[in-house]
Amino acid sequence: QLLERGFNTGEGSGDAYNAVEYISPSFSGLQFKIGGSSNYQNTQDQSYDGTAAKSNIRAYFGSVAYANGPLQVALSYDNANGQGTEFQKDEVQLSGGYDFGVVKLGLGYDYASVTP
Repeated sequence: QLLERGFNTGEGSGDAYNAVEYISPSFSGLQFKIGGSSNYQNTQDQSYDGTAAKSNIRAYFGSVAYANGPLQVALSYDNANGQGTEFQKDEVQLSGGYDFGVVKLGLGYDYASVTP
């Protein structure tokens, strides 16, 4: 699925709880998705020394994808942060593929940054 958000930190399933999202209809293969979550991964922001939770983690995400004929391209952005803290995660993913009939070639790029 081209429109999946890729924000999986290894801390959970990558699911966004209490989320609202909109997935557009496909316009000749072009489709987009935007959304937000008030309780990302059903966790709370905790300091790295394991002390008590500080706040819920909020998340915002969006993606755009094109899939028509043999060509597939997708771009997504995810942001998660703990309110009242300096904790923030950002992730950008770019992927593409082309079906040559005999073989399908794909390429992906992922950039993530974490500010504790």
